[in-house]
Amino acid sequence: MRAGRAAIVGLFLSCSRGQHLGPDDVPPWVPQRPAGQVDEVVARVGDVPIFASEIRSQMMAGAANPQIALDELVQFHLLAEGARAAGLWERSVLGPPPKEIWVQRLIENNLEAHLAKRDIPDGELRKVYEQFKDEFVHPRLVDVALLAVYTGVRMKPEAQARSRQTAADLKAFLETRTNRSKEDFLAIAEEPVWKDRKVQFTRLVQGADKPLSAKVGAQIAKLNAPGDTTPMVEDETGFYVARYIGQFPAKDRSFEDARTELRDGYHTHWREERFAAFAREISGRHEIRFLRGPL
Repeated sequence: MRAGRAAIVGLFLSCSRGQHLGPDDVPPWVPQRPAGQVDEVVARVGDVPIFASEIRSQMMAGAANPQIALDELVQFHLLAEGARAAGLWERSVLGPPPKEIWVQRLIENNLEAHLAKRDIPDGELRKVYEQFKDEFVHPRLVDVALLAVYTGVRMKPEAQARSRQTAADLKAFLETRTNRSKEDFLAIAEEPVWKDRKVQFTRLVQGADKPLSAKVGAQIAKLNAPGDTTPMVEDETGFYVARYIGQFPAKDRSFEDARTELRDGYHTHWREERFAAFAREISGRHEIRFLRGPL
């Protein structure tokens, strides 16, 4: 249902705020409660109540917390009411199908045809391309294991001095090591003698000047084979030693060349965004009353 509901965009805008129903028009999805049973109403969507027991059931079905459960129920009732207002309400001797069928029919008949990958506007894809341009246009990148002793301009002089001494001791220690693997770097960072002195291990992909500085990047760019290791490099943020793991060749892909990949990667998010925009719009066209907290 989560994937299907992402296709709900702009169909039910004819629904009117505060539309009231006659006695013969009460929708069949209003939960019926036996006489005397207490089940508090926590919200109303138009004339349809949402009960506390429905919140609990929605949480059992996977909602992370009561507020999310309530939001999902309100959203679903909005769609069901919209389906009825759009003309999918039919009476028969067997009674109308459940609300889930009305909503799904609405999705299939009116929205899926407009939410295919080909329907994503180029303007939106270009924004995604610019946002993630480093994935498509970049110099040679080097995958490295890194040992770091961070400093920074805000560190007090006493702490700066300790970090500088740690970096010097680490440099001397590394000169005694014969193991040239990335696992060796990780093992060093986990040794209490270095861990307690805040030597940190990380793995990253470095370009000419990011994520680390150009000064560090220039040394990393010299690495070409497994085991290759930079000298200790100092910049304004700390001290770094990097060890080669692998590399990625330079890439220069235009928007036109990357368009298909962008559509494939962005499609699910785009559908969800279209649904979210619709949900915000339709919420303003119905009367929604929250009578108390979800539970």
